[in-house]
This record gives sequence, C-alpha cells and structure tokens, in this order.
Amino acid sequence: MTANPLRVLFVEDFAPGAALVRDALGRRAPEIRVEIVSTVAQAIERLNRADADYDAVLTDLNLPDGLGLEIVSHVRGRRLALAVVIVTGSVDDDTWQAAEDAGADGCVAKRGDYLARLPGELHRAVQARRERGQS
Repeated sequence: MTANPLRVLFVEDFAPGAALVRDALGRRAPEIRVEIVSTVAQAIERLNRADADYDAVLTDLNLPDGLGLEIVSHVRGRRLALAVVIVTGSVDDDTWQAAEDAGADGCVAKRGDYLARLPGELHRAVQARRERGQS
C-alpha cells in the first residue's frame, strides 16, 4: 500500500471491460484506486458530491446516456483540478481532436497493450494537470 494512492473515477458501461481494466490496474499499479460507474449521469453525480476526492477521471467515449466528452466538459466547466483521460475503441483523428478540443488530458485507444500503458498515461495526465493548475 503506498502513502499516496491515485484515486480514479472510471466510467465504463461494459461490465467485463470495467473489470478487466480494474484488475489490470490492480496488478500493474496497486497505488491506483478505481471506483467504477457506468453512465455520464452517475459520473457527474459523483463529481458533484462535496466529498468527491478524485485525482482523475478515466472515461469510455461512448456511454449509454451520452459521451465521455460530456464528462470532460463538466470537469472543465466546474474548473475541477482533475485529469481526464478518454479510452476508446475509435482511433481516428477526429476522435483524438474532439477529445483534445474538449480539454481531455489524454486519449488511449483500446488496442494492443493499452492495459500496460494505462497506468503510465494516468500518472502522466495527473502530473501534467497538477503542473498546469486548474486551467
């Protein structure tokens, strides 16, 4: 157990996929603590709580009640000091550009060794966001 865990709200509606990521992070990066919700509405509800204490949001792009980009907009609109990383099966330039334009700190394609890259991407995004401040 590390002294400074990384607290991540993970938004994923596909339960087996959520379990896969949670388990992979548990093995590869035990300092990352993951709370899973499955909709945009649940994520926004969690982020609006007075006791919300996350370092990052990891969100799928396509969710049953909207897009992960809506979560990015919510975080940036409320000026929350959180990194936001999008995970998606879409790897086209338009998806990457939309994520960047919305204010995401990273975008990871669900391809190849993405589970191995995910801990580093989360740590990098959180560090970069902390260095930039809340902007």
